[in-house]
Amino acid sequence: MSTFGRLWRWRLTHFRVTSLRLLERRWQNVLFLLFMLSPALMPLPEQIYWLGRPVAVMAAPGWDGLALGALGLVTLFAWLWTGLQAHALDGAGAWRHLRAMPLGASMALRVDLAVLAVADLPLWLPFAAAIFSLRGDPAAVAIVAALALQLPLFQALWLRGSWRAAAGCLLFDVAGMALRAGGLSPWLFAAMAAGGAGTALACLIRSPGPGMRGMAVVPRVLRLGAGRARILNLAAIDLRHLFRVSQLAQHVRLLLCMAWPLLLNRLLGLSALDDASSRVALLCLAWPPLIFNLSGLAVDLAALHAPMLPLHRALGVAGHQLHTAMLLVLGTLLSLACLPLATALYPHGKSPLVLALFPVGVATLAVCAQLNLSARARGFLPKVAVVATACFAQIALLSL
Repeated sequence: MSTFGRLWRWRLTHFRVTSLRLLERRWQNVLFLLFMLSPALMPLPEQIYWLGRPVAVMAAPGWDGLALGALGLVTLFAWLWTGLQAHALDGAGAWRHLRAMPLGASMALRVDLAVLAVADLPLWLPFAAAIFSLRGDPAAVAIVAALALQLPLFQALWLRGSWRAAAGCLLFDVAGMALRAGGLSPWLFAAMAAGGAGTALACLIRSPGPGMRGMAVVPRVLRLGAGRARILNLAAIDLRHLFRVSQLAQHVRLLLCMAWPLLLNRLLGLSALDDASSRVALLCLAWPPLIFNLSGLAVDLAALHAPMLPLHRALGVAGHQLHTAMLLVLGTLLSLACLPLATALYPHGKSPLVLALFPVGVATLAVCAQLNLSARARGFLPKVAVVATACFAQIALLSL
């Protein structure tokens, strides 16, 4: 077997071992959604047409606004897809060890792109469906093929921290859409998309591999200081871990949970529910996801400090200080995340007791975080019982 084949097999083995269950669940979710969204009586060619429609609109004439939205959606999904499995795609310590040897930048880049190509198979389903649906239009097929080619290149740029190069790749696509909307030849759009892919590939060849970049600039408020309280230094370490660039994609769901109460409030405004029913719906549908998401981060923070526990003990850092710093960080994040929910709840009764949402939420978060950290009570039902009790208590307070 060639060197490339052996390295590719090793990386795929690491990817399979690291995220096998997660990958299986993603494929199951994709197949389940395709099954649910495709009517049984719809012919197969029509089902393929609708599967590829979100990608095909980017190559359709006269759809510049919709095409731009579809490009943004595909880019966001590709970024999330890569970010959620970044630790499985980077090859871990064994690959970094190989990169320290005279492996060759071109060989490493080919292996990276080949692994991304396999990991992106579910993402390429809409592109394949769009190419099948547009097979009678060679220019549109060329546009979709060039956009599909950009997918692993864009992800590789993101994994290597080349944000400007990734944005430049997208600028080629936006420029091509503008020219297409202006009535010019669609082949010009295909050439622009291919130029974006070529530019991305050139940036990848010139850029250093993962782990060879300089240190990121840390904001002053998150820097460690000898004159600062120990708990504040520990909290700064936790915040730097939670909001580093490689973790941002994993916390997009938190941003969605923060925006969900405002959208839900608009949807409830279109219904005939009274204020009391709207309060119950907002609390029960918007508050638990925030608490569950943030309390789950307690496990990540505990894993962050686990290798350093012997050093912490030598420096006199007690376990309760680590726990306090963790609760300080998670409680602050929950208080900020609850602001949209409180804003949506206040008009339904205009009770000042809506402010109890913050202390009750922090107390509930502390209990759920402790349940996550406890090996004996890591089940889902105890946390559901705690959050349900908090929801009932908050509803009772707002009803006074």
